[in-house]
Amino acid sequence: MIKKISIITPVYNAEKYIERCVNSVLNQTYENIEFIIVNDGSTDNTAKILNRLKKNDSRIMVIHKKNEGVSKARNTALKKATGKYVLFVDADDWLESTMCEDLISHAEKNNSDVVICEYYNYYEILDKKEIVRLKEIKNTTFPSLISDDNNKYGGFPWNKLIKRAKIKKDFEESVHYYENLLFFLENFDNNTKYSVLFKPLYNYCINENSAIHSKKFNIKKISTMNALEMIIPLLPKENKINYKIIYVNSYYAFYQDLRSERINTKILNVFKLNVNLYYREIMQSLDISFKLKIKMFIIRRLTLIYYVIRKIKHKFY
Repeated sequence: MIKKISIITPVYNAEKYIERCVNSVLNQTYENIEFIIVNDGSTDNTAKILNRLKKNDSRIMVIHKKNEGVSKARNTALKKATGKYVLFVDADDWLESTMCEDLISHAEKNNSDVVICEYYNYYEILDKKEIVRLKEIKNTTFPSLISDDNNKYGGFPWNKLIKRAKIKKDFEESVHYYENLLFFLENFDNNTKYSVLFKPLYNYCINENSAIHSKKFNIKKISTMNALEMIIPLLPKENKINYKIIYVNSYYAFYQDLRSERINTKILNVFKLNVNLYYREIMQSLDISFKLKIKMFIIRRLTLIYYVIRKIKHKFY
C-alpha cells in the first residue's frame, strides 16, 4: 500500500511566494499526498490565489482562519491530517521535485520516525542559492543532534519527514521563537529512530520578511525566554549550558531593547531568578572559555554600553 504524506503549509500575506510553493508540491513525483494550507488571516491576495489553485487539484485543502500565528495554524492542519507522514513546508519556500518520493522511500526502508535531508539556502536579495551539506554524525540521539548549534541539522521542521503517529503534543501557541525546537523535544526522545538522506531536497528562502532573520524588535520576541525555560529541562546534558548562555544573553538584549523602545522592563522580572542561576553556572563551568566568560561579565555589568557598541558596529560594518 502506498503511504500518504500530509503536507502542511501555514500562510500569512505570502502572495509573492505562495504559487511557487504550491506548484512545487503539486509537481512532486510522489502523488499520494494531501496538501493542507492554512491561510492565517492574510490581508493581501493570498486567499484569492489559494482559492483559485485549489480548484485545479483535489489534493489541496485550504483552511481560512483569523490571524493567530504559525503554531496555531500548524496545529489546525495537524488535526485534519490523515497521512502516515507529515511534512511541514513554509509558504515562501519550495521543494525539489523528488523530495516526497526520496524521503518516504528512505523512511520506509529504514523504519524511521524522522528522516532529515540536506537543503539549499536561497538568498532572495542576491538571487543566490547555496547548498547546505550535513555531516554524518554517528551514535548521537535525535534530541542531541537537533539541539546542537555546531551542526546544521537544526530544530526546524521543514527538512524533516515525520511519522504522524509519533506526534503527541501540539506546537506551543504561546511562544513565537524556538517553538520548533520545543515541538521536537516534546515529541521525540533518545529512543527516536531517525535517518539522514544526504541529498538537498528543500529550498529555504531567506528574505526580508523572514522573522528569524529580522533585527527589528518585536515584543513577541520576549516569548523566547518562556520557550527556553521549557526547552532547557528537555535538552541532553551536553547542550544545556549553551542554551543557558542564550537565555542570559537574550535577557540582557531584551532588557536593552525594552529600554530603547521606552517599554517598562518589569515584564522581564519573572526571568531574573533563572538569569542569576544560569550566570553563576556559566561562570563556574570548566567547559566555557575565559574569553566568553569575560563577554558575559561585560554584558551583565555594562549592558547599556555593550549594546550601544554592538549597534554602532552593525551600522558601520
